[in-house]
Amino acid sequence: MSLNRITSWLLGFIGSQKSLIVQLDITNACNLRCRHCYQGEHSASGDLGLDKWKAIIGQVSALAEKLHLTPHFCVSGGEPTISPLFVPILREIRGRYPQSVIAVLSNGTAFTRQVVEEMAGVGAKVQLSLEGPEAESHDVVRGSGNFGRTMRGLQMLLEAGVYVTFQAVLSRRTAGLIGGFFDLAAHSA
Repeated sequence: MSLNRITSWLLGFIGSQKSLIVQLDITNACNLRCRHCYQGEHSASGDLGLDKWKAIIGQVSALAEKLHLTPHFCVSGGEPTISPLFVPILREIRGRYPQSVIAVLSNGTAFTRQVVEEMAGVGAKVQLSLEGPEAESHDVVRGSGNFGRTMRGLQMLLEAGVYVTFQAVLSRRTAGLIGGFFDLAAHSA
């Protein structure tokens, strides 16, 4: 039995995983200072250059091929959309992997029309982080005025036809807000 057939058989035996999830934290830079953030520094110092990211993205091919999986990319950071490499990285991923899922994890506060159009153009999905379904509960963690900025970002995404999900952490503070999160999601569709 060939090595490829053995690998395929083993992967089939241990599960039905079809995707290799690849998370690219492209920057530590962020435009917010959330209360829960574990990042000690919110700058782009030490970020990799585009050539290194292209090499990393290219290396995914060998691993995905060896495992017989399709790469799915999650682009995050810091706040990935403020990185000057954000759009070139999206284009590199889509150019190399036309069928792969591209997801972007964002706070949604720094979008420009150009960035939103680029995300729509490569077929990216966007996950927006929320701390609450309204300004009072969200802004206590993310900073004053940021719920409104996130909602403006959401509106731009929806107008561009980008698929959007919300990410919220369930905690004692947010447990009573669950219904509000569902209402916000329903009214955003």
